[in-house]
Amino acid sequence: MKTAQQPSAAQIAALVAFAASYGRNWKSSVNQAWMTGNYHGFTAYPYLQQVRNQFGPSWLARFKIPKVAPVRCDRCEMVSIQGVACHETGCQNMGARWDAESEDWIKQRTCFECGCSMDDGSLCCEAPGNGLSVETATAPSSWASYLINGDASGLDDGEEAAADAWIDSLGWGAPTGCEDAGFIAYHDAHQFALASDCQVYSFLVDHS
Repeated sequence: MKTAQQPSAAQIAALVAFAASYGRNWKSSVNQAWMTGNYHGFTAYPYLQQVRNQFGPSWLARFKIPKVAPVRCDRCEMVSIQGVACHETGCQNMGARWDAESEDWIKQRTCFECGCSMDDGSLCCEAPGNGLSVETATAPSSWASYLINGDASGLDDGEEAAADAWIDSLGWGAPTGCEDAGFIAYHDAHQFALASDCQVYSFLVDHS
């Protein structure tokens, strides 16, 4: 007997985080975002898109937020919805999975081939020699012109150096595009820049 496909931990976490932000009518807000493509700066939107593509509105109508043991986060003040621990919107650990053994958050990524979620740094369909994946990370919007187009005219020397240091720390090369993510306190470049309006930057990464 074939087992029905189930949402990944990252997809469940995104649904829970969205519910935390939008309250009792959160499912209506998800459906509206699916119809318009406007997630109003919700940074884990790729996982909600995956839920739409893999399961659809009918599945969402039946979905109930699971009850799980509470966990802690060193990046935000987590809240509880029906006993489920939820990150604050914009938390760096949003979309990550909690690993009980290491008691830490494991960042997730999406397989370029099949769209499945997995631990960042692990391989899925990508084989050595021909593996590509699309990775995303959040950073200040003020860096966008420099990172995407190489135009540093809007940055001072310190800001340019911070952007370069962040790119070097990722090891993914220059981003290929970006999308508005709104204000984020704990963005992925928080070691190099303060809380600010941010973009979700996309990178095409070669794992060969």
